[in-house]
Amino acid sequence: MTLAALPVQDLGAYLQAMTETITRVLRVDTTGVLIRDEAGDALVSLGAADEASPPGREPLLARLSLSEPSPLATVFRTGLPYLVVDVRDEPRLPSAFAAAGVRALLAVPLVVGGERRGVLYVASRRRGAFTSADQALLGVVAARVGLLLENAELARRRAELERERARQQVRQEFLGIVSHELKTPVAVIKAYTEVLQQRAERAGDAEGRRILARMEEQAGRMLGLIDDLLDLQRLQSGLLSLEESDADLVALATRVVEELQTTTQAHRLVLHAGGPVPARVDRRRIEQVLINLVENAIKYSPRGGDITITVNRAVGPDGQGSQAVLAVSDRGIGIAPHDLARVFERFYQAQGGRLHRGVRGLGVGLYIAREIVERHGGTMWVESAEGVGSTFYLTLPAAEG
Repeated sequence: MTLAALPVQDLGAYLQAMTETITRVLRVDTTGVLIRDEAGDALVSLGAADEASPPGREPLLARLSLSEPSPLATVFRTGLPYLVVDVRDEPRLPSAFAAAGVRALLAVPLVVGGERRGVLYVASRRRGAFTSADQALLGVVAARVGLLLENAELARRRAELERERARQQVRQEFLGIVSHELKTPVAVIKAYTEVLQQRAERAGDAEGRRILARMEEQAGRMLGLIDDLLDLQRLQSGLLSLEESDADLVALATRVVEELQTTTQAHRLVLHAGGPVPARVDRRRIEQVLINLVENAIKYSPRGGDITITVNRAVGPDGQGSQAVLAVSDRGIGIAPHDLARVFERFYQAQGGRLHRGVRGLGVGLYIAREIVERHGGTMWVESAEGVGSTFYLTLPAAEG
């Protein structure tokens, strides 16, 4: 058999070439391959060849519902071969076979990667053309075809992965270059804006000071986005390092609460802690994580209200040692169930975020936050309900003391 030499770049073209090869080598009149469709409720033709018909002609059987009592559907459902001496004696077969002059029909299941995926059939215009020996031979051919299809699909997936890796690499390099080039001029703009604010304040120019304050705020936001992109590049290239030192997580959370309370009047940031929780962490990075979580809580609670930050100490999951548990809870719009599993993905923003006017971002903050926590040996997850609010949790190894 020459099946192994067939092209595998396009699965449909591959199956068509395969049926032509089987028709020629086995000296049958018609060969067809029926594959289960994506919905899983029908078999569709992905390859057919007829010695008496020109290439490109419509197959005898283009689609077969699996709910029909057809013997071909039974082959797929049961995995058992089917042989009929004369199709005119089997009324459950599609009438297209008899109309095309087909008499004998032989069908076997097609298994790919251990999963039944379709049916391979051959037909002849001679009554009683197939025997049990032909059935055994077609079973061997089907096994070979299934193996080749599995290899073809693996090759296609590898090619897709390689293309995706190449795209990711180009994207990361582009983001890195753009971020580095943007950071310096934006930082300069922010610095000059701060100077102009001071001059406007000394001159008593309230309107000028207000405008400059907005400019400085937006420049700061741009710097934050650029820093996120740079962190993303560092994570992807494995260059994000941690500078760990002893820290009290309660003191760190207190600093974040005091800083962000000044940015909102509609929310009340409430910190709950039973006492100091020492840990060895990169203070700047964990503070970055908390700021991201609290800022998200503020953004996704448009009606205001309390945002609770809790820092506690708990026994580790293995019953040994201790861990710090931090939680940020809001009473905002919440996260839809279908978004929950994806909120930590790169560049992903939940539907609620896109629907809430004024909430913008790159969709990388939570991805970076979880990466930072996990690099500390901790975990991060979320619990949420639409219209009720969200609670983001993170754990970190706690130090003794």
